[in-house]
Amino acid sequence: MAAAVRDSIRLNASGSTITVNPATLTYQSGDVLVLFVWGYATVGTPSGSDLTWTQRATDDQVDTFATNATGRIYTAVADASITSFTLSNGIADQNAFILISVSGADTAAPSDGAAATSNSVGEPTAPSVSPAGADSLLLCGAYSMPSAGGGTFLPPSGMAELEDGTDFYTCTAAALALVASGATGTKAFDYSGTNMPWIALSIAVKSAPSGGLLLLRRRNALK
Repeated sequence: MAAAVRDSIRLNASGSTITVNPATLTYQSGDVLVLFVWGYATVGTPSGSDLTWTQRATDDQVDTFATNATGRIYTAVADASITSFTLSNGIADQNAFILISVSGADTAAPSDGAAATSNSVGEPTAPSVSPAGADSLLLCGAYSMPSAGGGTFLPPSGMAELEDGTDFYTCTAAALALVASGATGTKAFDYSGTNMPWIALSIAVKSAPSGGLLLLRRRNALK
């Protein structure tokens, strides 16, 4: 079974330490969790839970408020019951995150390529990654700094939108089931608000290997 999105949640909050409560996220033990997080200054690795988080990509953007904004991707493998965890923000200011549960993923090596990029102009555009797997799941996320009246996103062409928020941080995420290995190409989000500094993130989640299951079935057939 190829990797697929099971569920996602989005939250915008404020403070130097943010508590993430995944109680509203649908997941199962063994799902791979993908966390897109955007904040000011230095965003710390998630802590205070029973999960082990691994950073996959990061990028910084000096925005119009002369503050260093950061976007990061983390992954972890879910257990039967995820406890709440915390994210540290470099300063007590706005931040945003999107948490996605993925079924059918390779729990031993879930990342099949990850990247982050930023710019001060243009539409938020998630960077290309080059997965080795032919059936990996591409997840892209983006945020734009606040603007007068805010704005909303349309997902990149061919991708399914998972989340779209219009709080202080306008952030979004989208998914695409890949059918081939190699470079995915960049993925441009269509932002309806005034173009502002942005950070965009991409990760290909590798599907779980099927060789072990096939071998077991063949052995059973020989009995």
